[in-house]
Amino acid sequence: MKISLLKKTIYFIFVTVTVSLLFISCGKETNDENILYRTFNRTVTNTTGGFVIDSLDLNGDTYVDAAFLLFRSTSSDSAVCALIGRNSSASLVDSTQSFGSLFFSKLLERGQVPVVLDPIKKEWAKGAFFASRISAVTLGIAGAGDKFIPVAIDNPLTTQYHYGWVRINVSADLKTIQVIDGAYNYIPDVPVEMGAK
Repeated sequence: MKISLLKKTIYFIFVTVTVSLLFISCGKETNDENILYRTFNRTVTNTTGGFVIDSLDLNGDTYVDAAFLLFRSTSSDSAVCALIGRNSSASLVDSTQSFGSLFFSKLLERGQVPVVLDPIKKEWAKGAFFASRISAVTLGIAGAGDKFIPVAIDNPLTTQYHYGWVRINVSADLKTIQVIDGAYNYIPDVPVEMGAK
């Protein structure tokens, strides 16, 4: 009788531990060895007017891949937040909306995959704005929480693009951009889903 109770107790403990480990392992994010994930946790702030620029090195090669630009007018409450790529680097855009020579960023949700860059189509551009306020009209993602910007970074040696994403958050007053994190795909010409690590 005591041996039977001991066996049942051991079996119960074994099942409990196994099920617990299964739930724990299912909750962990998987890491793709072809994707470089980076945490930035940087804030670009402009409260006084003029231009503030902060560089972004997404692939960790010490070269600037893109720059965040935050412009605020000193004479009014106008502001523009943009991402400008170096060389031929680009971000996904909505070519039907523009601000001067900049197109509006086409932001994606977690899990979405951007279209492949086609130089003939106007789906990617070197510069794109993602928030603006002109004459009390606000456009874009100001105050909308965390958003993903799809990016394509050119490799000048191979003329191939490496896709990635950057997660940002723009304050409702357009005075700050928080650059949260980002990822870069080591495999050229293969877009990655937003939030992939």
